[in-house]
Amino acid sequence: MTQKRADADRTSRERLARLIAQDRAVDPEGYDQRKEDIRRRMHAAQQAAAAKKAASRDRGIRG
Repeated sequence: MTQKRADADRTSRERLARLIAQDRAVDPEGYDQRKEDIRRRMHAAQQAAAAKKAASRDRGIRG
């Protein structure tokens, strides 16, 4: 069972790598820009979540 899961994970990672390579081959610069944009947005979302959690904690609200 563990080997089947490991094989499925490996197959999934390989498929994802192929799809990413295909996307990047079409427009390498655009791909890099989208990747950077997503990275910035995720970072901002993480900061907002941390600020919200801190504000809730300061007000004594669990969350």
